This record gives sequence, C-alpha cells and structure tokens, in this order.
Amino acid sequence: MSTNSYGKLLLEVKNLKILNSSNRLMLENISFSLNTNKSIGIIGNNGSGKSTIFSSIVGINKNINIINGSILINDIDVTHFNEKEWEKSKLRKNFISQVFQNPSNSFNPNKKIIQQFQDMYKIHHQITNKTVVTQKAYKQLKKFKIDEPYKILDKYPFQLSNGTIQKIVIALILITNAKIILFDEPIANMDLISKKQIVEIILFLKKKTNKSFMVISHDIDFLSKVCDDLIILKEGRIVEKGTKDEIIYNPKHPYSWDLLKYNPYFSSRSNLDFSKPFYEEVYSLNLDRFLFPPEVKLNPNHSVYSWLYTNKFSFQEPKEIKKIFKKQN
Repeated sequence: MSTNSYGKLLLEVKNLKILNSSNRLMLENISFSLNTNKSIGIIGNNGSGKSTIFSSIVGINKNINIINGSILINDIDVTHFNEKEWEKSKLRKNFISQVFQNPSNSFNPNKKIIQQFQDMYKIHHQITNKTVVTQKAYKQLKKFKIDEPYKILDKYPFQLSNGTIQKIVIALILITNAKIILFDEPIANMDLISKKQIVEIILFLKKKTNKSFMVISHDIDFLSKVCDDLIILKEGRIVEKGTKDEIIYNPKHPYSWDLLKYNPYFSSRSNLDFSKPFYEEVYSLNLDRFLFPPEVKLNPNHSVYSWLYTNKFSFQEPKEIKKIFKKQN
C-alpha cells in the first residue's frame, strides 16, 4: 500500500474529469487523497458535483463517462471497473462502504432489522448463531444510543425514523471492517437531536477505530465538527481545499467566503445581506470560468484555484474578510 508523509494512502483521486450521458461536463480536474485515520469533507451547493464524486468512487453510477484521470482504492485502479470487476475485487464488501443520503436504500425492506444483522454477520464473520448475533446487535445499538434495542431489532426499516435508520446503517457497516466509509449527506432531513447524535457517532469512530471517512454535505458546521480536511466544490471544480482550520478561518476564494458566511458563527460579524452571493459577484474573475485556473499552494496544507492569487494579479483581500473569519478564542 502506498504511503506519504500523512500515513497509508487508502484512496487517491487524480485529475478526474467526468461527463454525463449527454456529454455535459460534471467534474473537471478533481484531485484529492485520503489517508488512514483521516476524514475529508466535500462541501458545495446543489449541482456542484458532490454526489458524482461519491458515486464514481464506488462505481455505482453507470450514466457517467470518466474521460480523464484515475481512482485508486488500496492501490487498485478502479477507474473503469465494470460490475464483475467490482465483485471480484471485493473492495465494496471488505474495504470501502457507503452510507447513502436516503439510508433506507441500504436495507432489504422485506427483512426485519435483526435479519439484516444476521445476514451481515454470516457474510463477513461466518457467525450463524442467532442468539450470538442478537447479543452483538443489541450492544451495537446501545452503543449508538438507540432506545429499546430489542424492539428496534424486531421492526422493519420503514417503521423507523430516518435518524435511527442512519445509525443502524453505520452499525451494520462496522461489521464489514471496511477501512473507508463514505457518507453522502448523512444528516439530511434530520432533527437537531439526531444530527448531534450522528456527529457523536462519527467522532467516536474516529477516536476508537482506524477507519477513514469521506463526508459529503452542504452543512459546513457539521463538516467542521467531523472532518480533518475540507474541499470546496463549485460547478464540478475544486475552488479551495485544505485543513479544516485553514478553510474555515483563513478562506481565500470569494466563493468560499459566500459559502462560509451562512454559518451563524460568522454571520453575526457582518452587516452584509447574507441572502446574496455578494463576494463572488464582486471579487471573482470571469477568467476563472473560461480558463481553468492553476492550483496555487498557499502553504503545504492549503490550496486555492483562482487566477486571483497568481502573479498576473495583485489581489488584496478586503479587510472585512479577515475580521469575519478570524478565529477567536
């Protein structure tokens, strides 16, 4: 397995360019990597390409065409894998697992929750004793703060809330011993209590396991709590990426300023009308849209993709930006 200065390299996406079935550009020049015990968050508005990245990594979207770049999982090039190759590699069963935006899609609707646990333990650990499986499932549900575990195990997926279903999906994934877990909008359509519990579960897993996470969300507050690194995506392109602190407290791209300003933590620091994309309209370059900007490395842990920060322009950030996003003790 490849390594770098941050540890074992589990997932590497390089220069990915994807078209949809109508030859419309979906993603362009997407590059990032994921290491052992690390978590990376991808944030962007609807249509930015977040879910296309997710589906391309695990090969579940057959309506896309990867015309450039590569996807390596555990040093295996899966860029153009067909379904037979995915099955033969067993990567989706043993190395990488996914939590969908609609967690119910992960279940057989005709089986009770306990039967779903029985299937997973049989496949991954050859455990067929129903009493043993029930005991293990009970402990997992208790660990995830699910009330009345025995009653939950006797229910069908459609009888449970979205928050409870999401926790059970994560519990089932842990049975696989996957090294990477991909989350696609894991807190969508949840109440505040369920969102908080999902955050606690991911933080628990980060602390107690050696798993790595890629989390897709439109909620920057959520991502800032569970991720080490962040990628900001716009119209299928990365506009900025770096460590959590670099992106949240030292953002450089005008689009990032607009995206982050909706966080209540920052909105109280500005008198601007936060319902409008003020910064992007005022400071972004049309050149960035028509001529792909280079990656400008501000430091080893922070990159921005804009001609603004090249030698061609002498751009100075507005003073209010530092005031709004400055980290406060």
